[in-house]
Amino acid sequence: MTPLDPITSGALICWQNSKSHFVVNPNWDSGKLKLFDKALPELPELSGHIFIPTSSSTGSVDSLKIVALSKEAFLASANAVNSHIGFCSQDTWLNPLPLFHVGGLSTYARAWLSGGNVVDCFQVRKWDVKLFYDQLIQSAASFTSVVPTQLFDLVKAGLKAPGSLRGAITGGGKLEDGLLRDALTLGWPVLCSYGMTECASQIATGTYEHPDKMIPLAHVLINFSKEGLLRVKSPSLCSGILQVEGDNFNFFDPRDKDGYYTTQDLGELKNGALKIHGRQDDQIKISGELVSLQELESLLSDICEKEAKVESKHFALLPLPCSRLGNKICLVYQSEVRLSSIDKIKELFNNKVFAPARIKELCMVAVIPRSELFKIKRKELKDLVTKNLKID
Repeated sequence: MTPLDPITSGALICWQNSKSHFVVNPNWDSGKLKLFDKALPELPELSGHIFIPTSSSTGSVDSLKIVALSKEAFLASANAVNSHIGFCSQDTWLNPLPLFHVGGLSTYARAWLSGGNVVDCFQVRKWDVKLFYDQLIQSAASFTSVVPTQLFDLVKAGLKAPGSLRGAITGGGKLEDGLLRDALTLGWPVLCSYGMTECASQIATGTYEHPDKMIPLAHVLINFSKEGLLRVKSPSLCSGILQVEGDNFNFFDPRDKDGYYTTQDLGELKNGALKIHGRQDDQIKISGELVSLQELESLLSDICEKEAKVESKHFALLPLPCSRLGNKICLVYQSEVRLSSIDKIKELFNNKVFAPARIKELCMVAVIPRSELFKIKRKELKDLVTKNLKID
């Protein structure tokens, strides 16, 4: 195929020409980089496209998922977002998200359409709450995008939102009610959002009056499968996905004959707002009962922060196979956590869930593996845990 240009700066993208680009995570290990190099020639010749490896790719070196998004798809999404939040030519967007993530790259499409400005941070350095806050003030930014972990750090530091900021789009994971409440108290103009790489970022976003009520944006049509899976139709949907498993390459269009893409997210529309209840693969069976791992993790986070007074990012829940129950819950914790805190968390958690969902195993790891956007890398975590535990 025609050689692609790597994206090294979002400002260099011409959103109107037919040139195609790819982005890659510079933090990948050599095995993943070699796999990506092998995958590039397998991509179809699509003009005016950007090829993005998704954050849902597994930690395995022989597995990769690359999404092909047209520049028109980016602009369709950007137009809807700009209209919803009011991003205009006088505004500046401070972007702390990496350019190999659709959330970071899409800010440039929004700025190009609106005539606004983008200021990047953390493209080389890792997340630093003080540095980010200083840049937020220095740039007089009107908007920014953060993930819940970053918002948590801002709130924990007691930092008040600067007066220039009109919107802090928060996505990439579930935002706990308590964190939202605390952030609003400090003046952070949070707008909860739901989106995905396959749809060029945001699908539904909160309003200034109701920041947690995610309203579907103007560029999407939404319905649900009989299993409750969210289905999306939009001009911002991807043209195709390259799935790589070892030496097997499969490029396909994920849309059905009606143009809808069926996600793996369970949800509903309630009073005009989108509610996400977790992923289908987040549902696990314990003693014959279907349990949402996301709901259990929300409870764990709440217990850590409010009752045990420890940082929830040092903990994770992991379902492990169990011959008696089907699955059992393991509490994974980082080595710096005090044993007294672990015992307290286990007791508090087990007192609030039904018996089969109680924590049955404990496992210590040096560091819980997370992505650049702080999502737990489940496969890597499971590999670490299974090395330390004998699984029945």
